[in-house]
Amino acid sequence: MNWINYLIQVNLFLAVFYGFYWSFLRKETFNTNNRIYLVGSAFFSFAIPLWNSELVQSWIITREANQIIYSYDLSDIIIKSRPEQASDWVFLKMTRLIYIAGALYFSLRFLINVLKLDRLLRSENPSVRAFSFFNKVFVDQDLRGNDTIMEHEMVHVEQGHSFDILVFEILGIVCWFNPVVYYYKTSIKHIHEFIADEIASSYLPSKADYAMLLFSQQFRTQPTLLINNFFNRSTLKLRIEMLKKKRSAKIALLKYGLILPVFLGMLILTSATIARNTTPERFSEMIQTPEIKLREVSEALNNPVLTETPEKTKPEEIPSDSFDLSLSFPDHYNQTPAAPAPANPELIEIVPEKQVIFTAVEENPEFTGGVSEMYKFINQNIKYPASAQRANVSGRVFLKFVVEKDGSIGNVHVLKGIGFGCDEEAVKIVSSMPKWKPGKQNGLPVRVYYNMPVFFQLE
Repeated sequence: MNWINYLIQVNLFLAVFYGFYWSFLRKETFNTNNRIYLVGSAFFSFAIPLWNSELVQSWIITREANQIIYSYDLSDIIIKSRPEQASDWVFLKMTRLIYIAGALYFSLRFLINVLKLDRLLRSENPSVRAFSFFNKVFVDQDLRGNDTIMEHEMVHVEQGHSFDILVFEILGIVCWFNPVVYYYKTSIKHIHEFIADEIASSYLPSKADYAMLLFSQQFRTQPTLLINNFFNRSTLKLRIEMLKKKRSAKIALLKYGLILPVFLGMLILTSATIARNTTPERFSEMIQTPEIKLREVSEALNNPVLTETPEKTKPEEIPSDSFDLSLSFPDHYNQTPAAPAPANPELIEIVPEKQVIFTAVEENPEFTGGVSEMYKFINQNIKYPASAQRANVSGRVFLKFVVEKDGSIGNVHVLKGIGFGCDEEAVKIVSSMPKWKPGKQNGLPVRVYYNMPVFFQLE
């Protein structure tokens, strides 16, 4: 996964997680739970795109999503009707430069705030009358109710609220272009104040007295963004409203369970972009699973396998659920059928090793040098057929081929073509590829099916 795709997924997940918080959780009084949710959702937004779960990849819905994503592949090999221009490269380079420039700008802003904070902490007479940062607390002794204010600030210290602020400041640098990040930063600060207010207000006769304490001071604030500031004009109204609000019923806790299907959806989306099994896997399993099992036994014994079956076992008595006979596929999925059942049911026919072809392996085959080198090879050697240009034909040619155990390419054929010489040109260029890094199963090189869409595009 390249860095652009990773960032796109991270920011998409951040938006989904925060959208869920805004829609279902922000008005509830479960402030500690909401804090955990916001911090946890930020963590999972970065972790989910890196989560390579074989279990999730094996789900049927993941396979279907995989087929949808890669049938209309976002990474088609695009063959244009005239020499390749540098526009795509320039766009990617400009995108990278803009992103780096933005990250540097917000890093500089963060550094300036750190310097302001350092100056504030060193000052003998700070301009902020009540604040805390990690284990550093300052409360002006001239303030009315300074003991209650101190309790408020100690809540920030004991619960590590400054850690959350730093996490979201760093998140704002990495994802500076995503407006959702700024909502995250604002919401986490509100929740910090709600938690501290709830605890500190218990030291006064009533919450109304605590509310009056908030109103009683002059809001002379010139704070750095990194501190927890007791007197904050922007949060005053929300804090008062939260103090007055009736505690949420415990049944409202069930709302947190609603995030589970959202979380699973994110896992499926991520796994679908990783699990690039290179043929329609259910179809391939239908015709190849028995062969693969024989191959695994053969490798274990390092000898050909001849297995007797019980006399009562007849071909027609094989459980029907061993194969998904309800499957149907378009004509362009012309798979080589499995060998028919032998006439003598007493013996299972030995499948020659060279015929066993995997559709999913532990280590996928890879063009030597990676995908970028493969694109370079194809763009340097393929030509847009003149007949297709004259007929104004464009579209995708879907190829299927086998990466052999030695990395060579074989059995190249068209799953779906567009004609006018494009199919033949795509087959020719793939057949002429240098050797790949072969796929591996159980540490051994194996033959693996691979699908590749080639997009012929007129300009």
